[in-house]
Amino acid sequence: MYIIPDDVIYDPPQLVTFLTENHITRMLFTPSLLQAVLEFKGLDLDKAFQFMRCVCMPDMPDITLVHTSPCDNV
Repeated sequence: MYIIPDDVIYDPPQLVTFLTENHITRMLFTPSLLQAVLEFKGLDLDKAFQFMRCVCMPDMPDITLVHTSPCDNV
């Protein structure tokens, strides 16, 4: 389990780096934080969420992420 420092969680580029470097697979996002990350220009979201398997939000069902590669369709 990781606790993300305040100076990282509120800075989308730093948060993406943290998620990637620590291979985070499950995270609790507030809707506004997830929106801020998804709408931030210039972030490589494929890389940011490459290890993410589940996104949790308060009062919402968990979102299970499924990653596929081009070879999966062959």
